[in-house]
Parts: sequence; C-alpha cells; structure tokens
Amino acid sequence: MGISFAFWASSIQSDEESGVGTLSIGTWDMVPPGYIGVSQDGLGNYITLNEIGTVGYPLSGNYILVSNINWNNAAFTPIGGASGIFSGIFLGNGYMISNINITTAQAYVGLFSRNSGTISGVSLTGLTLNVATAVDTFAGGIAGENTGVITKSYVTGTLTTSVTVEAAVTPAFNYVYAGGIAGTNSGLISDSHASVNVSASVSLNTQGGNKQSNALSYAGGLVGRNTVVDGVVRTYANGTVSSSATATANGNSTGNATAYAGGLVGHSTVSGGVKYGFATGNVTYVTAGKTTNTRFVGGLNGLGDALSSYRLSTQTVTGATNTIGTSTTVANLKSQAFVTTNLLFSTEVWSFDGINYPRIIGNSY
Repeated sequence: MGISFAFWASSIQSDEESGVGTLSIGTWDMVPPGYIGVSQDGLGNYITLNEIGTVGYPLSGNYILVSNINWNNAAFTPIGGASGIFSGIFLGNGYMISNINITTAQAYVGLFSRNSGTISGVSLTGLTLNVATAVDTFAGGIAGENTGVITKSYVTGTLTTSVTVEAAVTPAFNYVYAGGIAGTNSGLISDSHASVNVSASVSLNTQGGNKQSNALSYAGGLVGRNTVVDGVVRTYANGTVSSSATATANGNSTGNATAYAGGLVGHSTVSGGVKYGFATGNVTYVTAGKTTNTRFVGGLNGLGDALSSYRLSTQTVTGATNTIGTSTTVANLKSQAFVTTNLLFSTEVWSFDGINYPRIIGNSY
C-alpha cells in the first residue's frame, strides 16, 4: 500500500475536530501509520497525486504529502474522476501543490471532484481551471462539491467555468456553481482562504414553442453556494468574482436568467451559514434573459446573511442588492488586533505580519 510505519511528528501544531474523531495535524517528517505518502515522482514507497482513486489507493484512504508537487501546467484530471467522492483524509503537511491545469469537461471539477472526507492543510497555488460543459457544473479550487471538511487550506489562481445548453424540454433548468475553494458546500469550510479570480457563466437556449428556459449562475470568491448552518467559518477571499446567466428561447417560449455573485459566497441559503469572514475582491454580474432578469449581488454574499463579517471599503460591486457586512479598511483586515477581536481568527492557526492578509500557520506560501 506504500505505507512507511517509521514516523515522528516534528511540529504538531494543533488538533482538528474533523467530525470523525480527533485528527493530529502538523508537519510530519515521515509517513504516519495508516497513511500513504504522496510525492512529486511517486518513487519508493510513495504514489503520485493522480494515483489517488486508482486500484490499490481508494478514495476512502488516508493520504499525506511528503514533498512539494509542481504539475507544470500539464493537464490534471480531478481526483475522483467524473463522479467519485473522496471520503478519506488528505493532509497537505506543509507542502505545496502548484500549477495544476484542469480542463476536463465533467460535472464536478477541482483538485478533488467531490469531497465527503477531511482535507486539511492544502496549499494549492497557480491553479488554472477552465472548463466548458453542456451539463450542470460544480467547480471549486479544492472540490467541486464539499459535504465533508475542508480546513486550514488556501488556493490561488483562476477558475473559469461555463455551461452552454441547447434544450428542447420544458421546463429547462441549468446551473453553474463556482468558488475559489468549493462550488457548493453542505459540510464545513473553516480557517481557509482563496485568492482566485472566479468566473461562472451559464447559457440556455430553449427550442420550440411554449417552452421555458431557466439559467442560474452562482459565483463566490470562496464558495458558490452554501446550504448549511456554520458552513463557512473564519475564511476570506480576495479574488475578483463574475457571474453571468443567459436564457434565450424561440417564439412564445420564456427565458429567465438569474445571477448570484458575492465576494465570499454567491448564495448562502440558511441563516448563520457564513460567520467571521471577509472579502476584498471586485464583483460583477451579467443577466440576459428573454423574459426575466434577476440578480443577487454583494461585496460579501450575493444573497444571504453573514455573522460578524466584513467587506473592503474600496471594493467595486456592480449592481449590488445585498449590503450585509461592515465596510472596513485593508489595514484593519491585515491587523492582528482587529482580526482576532472581530473575526475570532486564532493566533494558534493564523499568523499576522501586517503586510499580508492573515496566513495559515504551517502552510507553504
């Protein structure tokens, strides 16, 4: 199985409650029992990143990085493939994954297609995700769909996804969900951040008469759509966000376009879903519906509330309909005193240098 049983922990920093017991995290010098090491070349007792989910290395397994991995912008197929769900544990272990390039045309796209397990300490930089499909699409830097735990992780790069459908059914509904960390979340995303320029678009053209087309686009700097209480906690995003929906129809058919766009979350469907976060990036939207055009746009969330959360005072938000979150300055959002007091970011998890936005201790920058 590629497991080395000689191990020690060089700097265990804290315990993370994962929902399935207490998981020790930190920087491991060697592979702990029950884990499979993942390296750049997969030599020795280790495997490569794209072997996770293949024969002998199940999606339910436990994995730990043992080296930096530079994918060199080569094509990368999301872990889990078209519909597989990762249900194990994946630890970043202080190493970096860089220059992943995802163009796979499938419904769930990200480093992991879908996650119901625990992903912790991932440093994913230089991501390029550019996917065009003809089906509902879930796109995120770390996971297209998260129903598990993503914690102490961050992503940088660009994420562009588009859905184009020629439909001859009624009613026709098509969706795209896009976020710097996850497209949709019904689990927990905590103590994480994204600097990803997110662009999501859906275009639906209904053929024939007396039909209906409904195009819905969800885009957030961190998460496209959150559907659970306490789902997005102690997070931030500082990438630009764009959401576009187009719905055309022939003859007397109808076309309805709806766009959700938020600097942090496109749409949080429940009260108390987003807590202690901030967003700094500019937000734009486009709707082009034959019959109706609806937008939900905000510097923090496109639609939905957020507890004790902030938006940057210099953000440009086109057509804002949601003004939740307190406006504040860059200096405040980089200040340890302000962030720890107002956003409850712990100094055991986050570091502050006054120059950068808060960074996660133990991650690779």
